[in-house]
Amino acid sequence: AEAGNYTVNATAVTAANITRLPSVTYTGASGGNWSVAGNWTSDEIGNPVGAIPDLANVQTVNIPTTKTVLFDMGSTVDVDAVTGAGTGKLTVSGAGTLTVAGAVNMPGYSQSNGILNTGSFTVTNDFNQTGGQINAGAGGVDITQSLAAGGLALGNIATSSSGALVINSANDVTQTGALTIAGTVNLTAPNITLGSANVLGAVTVNAG
Repeated sequence: AEAGNYTVNATAVTAANITRLPSVTYTGASGGNWSVAGNWTSDEIGNPVGAIPDLANVQTVNIPTTKTVLFDMGSTVDVDAVTGAGTGKLTVSGAGTLTVAGAVNMPGYSQSNGILNTGSFTVTNDFNQTGGQINAGAGGVDITQSLAAGGLALGNIATSSSGALVINSANDVTQTGALTIAGTVNLTAPNITLGSANVLGAVTVNAG
């Protein structure tokens, strides 16, 4: 299965260039595991199946609408971007680390374990974090929670390089983890329950 992750350019010498795949798309059943090679299809010509994004072999991970992917890895995975469409959702349940050099941009996201490191983090519809850790860079964290998604649980989140935390929720927000925010914080929700927070910038809370 790993062979599908690389392109080997033949040369006249005994060395070869290994090129990361530009992108893969999750094509398995909704609720399937990230770690299953057969759940992934390369976006290269011919669309080979089995190009699992593990280690640092894929640049961009695409999660299409109606699909939920369980990040069940116990190791570290490095990619450049994770992007979802429609109602696509990423669920981080494994004890491993997902490091995204650029942006995570998902309609839905949930986390109960593990670590997510990213330059910026955006969720546009449905967010729930009951465990694990989210670390974002200068792009910060921007979460929108729809009315249909229910209450928003906010866990351990940290930003660096003046990264902000912005939350706009149609439902109540409950903070259960620690917030360490290098930039500003702007929270909007009907009711907001806050816990431990270390914020270097201005804090704006709009409740009710």
